[in-house]
Amino acid sequence: MGYNRCGRVPTLRLKASLLLGVMLAASVALTGCGKDGPAAALDPASREKVATVNETVITKKEYDQAFQEIAGAYQVNQNPNMATNPVVQEVLKRAALNKLIMMSLLRAESEKLNIQVSEEDVEKYKEKLLKAAGGPEAFRQLLQKSNLEEAAFWDSVRDQILMEKFVEAKAGASVQITEADAKAYYEKHPKEFDVPETIHATHILVKAMEPELKKEIQSQKPNISDKDLILELKARKEQLKEKADGLLARVKKSPEQLPELARKYSDDSLSAINGGDLGFLPQRYTDPAFWQAASATKPGSVYPQLVESQFGFHIVKVLGHQPPHQQSFLEAKQTIQDALANEKKQVYLSQWLNEQQKTAKIEIEPKYKPTQGQAAGAPAAAMSGGEAAAGASAAGSPSGETAASATTKPAEASPKQAH
Repeated sequence: MGYNRCGRVPTLRLKASLLLGVMLAASVALTGCGKDGPAAALDPASREKVATVNETVITKKEYDQAFQEIAGAYQVNQNPNMATNPVVQEVLKRAALNKLIMMSLLRAESEKLNIQVSEEDVEKYKEKLLKAAGGPEAFRQLLQKSNLEEAAFWDSVRDQILMEKFVEAKAGASVQITEADAKAYYEKHPKEFDVPETIHATHILVKAMEPELKKEIQSQKPNISDKDLILELKARKEQLKEKADGLLARVKKSPEQLPELARKYSDDSLSAINGGDLGFLPQRYTDPAFWQAASATKPGSVYPQLVESQFGFHIVKVLGHQPPHQQSFLEAKQTIQDALANEKKQVYLSQWLNEQQKTAKIEIEPKYKPTQGQAAGAPAAAMSGGEAAAGASAAGSPSGETAASATTKPAEASPKQAH
């Protein structure tokens, strides 16, 4: 479970149906489904056909990218047992192909209905996602854990918005949730609305992520030795630390300048636009070094030293501390309604896609046909993404235990165990 800037708990399946749904949409949107440019013609994978949906061709390049993105969303490569498990690999292949087929069908129907996604739609959705994630810091960690690039991710949300607009246009009131529905869920699951201690913090980040720095050095100096790479990495981190030290000195001298300096110099693009404001951070989703520094800082004060985390060097100012409490129904109502409505939308879309499959002309090349279990082209599992996590759809329970595994630590898959 995550926390927004007011310390509220986005419970239920907002993580699953909003964040995970978009990550899985990203696994398709990033491939572009038949949108490769002229340069792609030189790539054999762009020419090899995996499947045809009516008249739309799905290429091996799109299929491979979708597979890698879905595997990343479920952290498969971080678990050796899953990475080498043939059953898991088959499930992921099926999920990738299902997702590509689903989006092909949905795009075609949306075009007939003249459903379009505007820039305003994207900005509103971005705000909604950041709030559901618990603020920019939690969202960034979620993306990093899922091996998704921030810029590419935001490019991908258009398909997720298209899904939602399509369902709203087709299903109408049948996917709406009343206040009584929300109240019933709130009363049935009181512990889901317990909010732990949170700290409201702002920061300036000077990014110094070692994997990125190493990659940059190696691209500039392809023949660099391991020994020289270590020395070069150390030198570059020192340069970045000097930059951060200079910013810290300015903030300590004039703390009120932090928002302006964050907008101008912070490498954290998500919080920079808000003057470095990270919202209310729970310990569970905060880098340990950052949390330790913020915990030791009084509201209104700047931590006197640089804080080094996995992301780089932070200048930290604390705005407030919030003790543990329970979220009221009025605070939780919109979150509950959104999450339960998303579940209804998932069910509707799965049913619509299954009906479409009966009449659509879906041809899968022999080498890409599933070898076991559910046939590719059955889109229900692709909608929920649950099959990739546990071999079954996650569309059933509001607690969303299966889908939530992509946003929590492996040992904390169930939201009801997150407290």
